[in-house]
Amino acid sequence: MTPKTTTNDILIVIRRLPTIPALVPGRNEEANINRYLLAIVDQNYPSNKITIIVVDNGSTDGTLEQKQLFPDGHNRPLCKLIFEPT
Repeated sequence: MTPKTTTNDILIVIRRLPTIPALVPGRNEEANINRYLLAIVDQNYPSNKITIIVVDNGSTDGTLEQKQLFPDGHNRPLCKLIFEPT
C-alpha cells in the first residue's frame, strides 16, 4: 500500500525548493511591465521562492513607477530594480 502524502510532507518539499531569479530586462515598458511581473508570479512555483530582478535600461516613460506598484510582501516574490542610465 502506498503511504499517504500529508500536508507536512508537502511543506517540507516546498521549503527545500531553491530560490530562483527571474530577470526582466526592459526599456520603456510602462504598458507591459506589470503583465510581465504577474506572469512570473502565476507560474507553478511558490512565489515566495522567486526573486524578480527588473533591469531598466534608461526608460523615459513610467516603467519605473509601474514596478513600484507591484507589491513585495508575504507570499509575494522579492522584486529588485536595477536602473541603467543610457
